[in-house]
Amino acid sequence: MAFDITKLAKLGHVQDLANRVKAKIDALEGLAGDSIKKVEVSGNTLNFYTDKTPEQGATPAYSIDFPAEMVLDQAQTTFVENFTFTTATYVGATNPNLDGKPVLVLAVKTTDAQNNVTINYSFLNVEKLVDVYEVASDTTSQRVLSITDNKVTFKLSTDADNALETDETGLKVNIASKAARDTDAVENNVAKFDANGNPIDAGFAASEVVLSNTIATNDEASEMLETIFPTIQGGGE
Repeated sequence: MAFDITKLAKLGHVQDLANRVKAKIDALEGLAGDSIKKVEVSGNTLNFYTDKTPEQGATPAYSIDFPAEMVLDQAQTTFVENFTFTTATYVGATNPNLDGKPVLVLAVKTTDAQNNVTINYSFLNVEKLVDVYEVASDTTSQRVLSITDNKVTFKLSTDADNALETDETGLKVNIASKAARDTDAVENNVAKFDANGNPIDAGFAASEVVLSNTIATNDEASEMLETIFPTIQGGGE
């Protein structure tokens, strides 16, 4: 239906419209008042409040209790590649007899009504799921990298310019064969080399460099002058 928006309306129609709008606003205010504005954690319970700053001991709108077995202590739940059981580390736990194996340690946290926290440990042997690789001492393999019986074997190139080397600490790059970075270089400046082949700041920006293709040749200069001052033909003394 099309409306002629140029027509006048009676004050009663405006009042009816205002009442309808107010009813909608009141309904929305009621929903907003009942909405959740704060969530607090108490032990294994989540408490939901309709007040942003609920008073101490206020009754929550509703609560959710999580089973104790669903709450893990993240700081103590970890994967141990080479497990060793000690009563000092895993207080109150029974030795699972998994020493030397890859073990997933689950620290299950429970909280009583007085907010006292207790940690109970579970140990999962994951050796069937995890392959643990270690570097082999043998470097005579003809392949650059190989894995045999979970041992990684690598071969270093004998090229004179190879900067990769190994010692008792592991693989490393021989920095003596690499150029040193200029620690006080200015962005967009031109670099030059010192006597040792290391790049250093030349002291001027790339925008200050005059390139050969930006310099006019003698022929170009002559052509320009000839255009402005054409040679006078004839005449003379």
